[in-house]
Amino acid sequence: MKSNIMIRLIAIMILVPMALAHFMGQIDLTQPSWLWLTLFAGVNALQASFTGFCPANKIFGSKNNSEACCNTDKK
Repeated sequence: MKSNIMIRLIAIMILVPMALAHFMGQIDLTQPSWLWLTLFAGVNALQASFTGFCPANKIFGSKNNSEACCNTDKK
């Protein structure tokens, strides 16, 4: 459960500066660019911290069978 808090912090540290930069006119998110990849990663991390479902874990596969994105909790 503690790893979810860290993922939420990282997601917020990605999404808030991008939103501020967009609304202050420093970046233009209406144009296709690599910033969309950063935005997608932030949104994905935020939803994964709440739902526990990580699409990257399904796509890239994982050696362990846990469904968590960051399985740092020791058993």
